[in-house]
Amino acid sequence: MISLLRAAMILSAVCLTQPIASAQTDNIQSITTDGLKAVLQGLGHTILDNDEDMEDGFLVQAPSGFRYIVLFKACNESLACGGLLIGSIHAIPDGLTWEILNAADAQADLFGLYIMNERLVVDRYVRLAGGVATDQIGQEINALVTRVPSLVAAIEHASAAAPAPQGG
Repeated sequence: MISLLRAAMILSAVCLTQPIASAQTDNIQSITTDGLKAVLQGLGHTILDNDEDMEDGFLVQAPSGFRYIVLFKACNESLACGGLLIGSIHAIPDGLTWEILNAADAQADLFGLYIMNERLVVDRYVRLAGGVATDQIGQEINALVTRVPSLVAAIEHASAAAPAPQGG
């Protein structure tokens, strides 16, 4: 079953191992809520939730319908943040094994892939401290939005094709 997962992901493997390049030269070292809202608007994404349950970030929807979370990290007293955690949470597919998850994780160079609270989590930390080109944030988000759905679909496909566990 691992070869099936690898075959399904081979088309995206080259993209996943390439660093995300930025064309702009102006650098920022932190971002505020308003700054992030501007980035998301520029991408055509919609903030779905900004209540007290998500006081440290946003639930966002891309034009494709893909939903993800952006959390502010390493914030100072002025609420300027030196990092962003972007990610998505998915149901654990029936048939998922550690072997399938580990094989997918090995192919997902740009993302963390793990199980937390009985959910499949895919995320990436974007470190702004030290300087990042302003368009880099949008590129990081677009990488998540464009690559994660096929990664999750490959995991679901491999899980569905996995043999049922033997009862004892």
